[in-house]
Amino acid sequence: MLTVLARAPGPRFAEAGALDLVLARAQHAALLELLHSLGARVELAVEAPEASPYSCCVGDLAVDLGELVVLGRPAHAQRHVELAWVAAVLGACRGAAAPPLIRIEAPATLEGPDVLGEEDFVYVGQSPRTNHAGLKQLAIALLAHGKLVKAVEVRRALHLSNACAPIGDGAWLVHAAQLNLSRLRGLDAIEAPAGEPQAPALLALPGALIVPASAPRTLEALAGRGLAVHLCDVSEFERAGVSLRSLVLPIGR
Repeated sequence: MLTVLARAPGPRFAEAGALDLVLARAQHAALLELLHSLGARVELAVEAPEASPYSCCVGDLAVDLGELVVLGRPAHAQRHVELAWVAAVLGACRGAAAPPLIRIEAPATLEGPDVLGEEDFVYVGQSPRTNHAGLKQLAIALLAHGKLVKAVEVRRALHLSNACAPIGDGAWLVHAAQLNLSRLRGLDAIEAPAGEPQAPALLALPGALIVPASAPRTLEALAGRGLAVHLCDVSEFERAGVSLRSLVLPIGR
């Protein structure tokens, strides 16, 4: 069973802008309910350091690649205190079957939404949140486990997952203008509808996709390919620059 780690927005979330904390919490609860209805086990963190307004973005802290877990290092130094907490939660959730943990060390930065796995390759976004040192550290660490890293230049997007996302069977949803597609050669690239910038920041679950409610035409396009697609409203988070992909950390795919 897929486990999803999440954390509700705390009082400091309102500091991210003129935001409605009550609405954000309601949207977050609706997201978790949708995940539960799709068969995911939701682990909601109640107690954890709220070091920044973005502490609800647990997906930024790590990425589970199945046989490996990568503990990132957020670009904002104030969030580093959260790493020990999420490492402990990951260990508890995976138990005796916990895979090796790769830690990204200073001066590197690397955030979960910049790491996308696809069979033997791991694509890593060179973005405003993941620097070259983070990319290099991860490439060396994964090579020892037989995985190759391909760097993808991210343009005008916060993370790689804001610009592209695998949707199954070798197909990817992309905003071509926001990344260098040459590193994604050989994949079936589907251009996301114009005017839906959050579309690629979707959640891919076994047998289902969750798409932001701000991308209804994307839902239609993906449903037209025979995919099971669900909309989820995270508009209050998007106002703060937070994507759907950052709000959860899938564990044990």
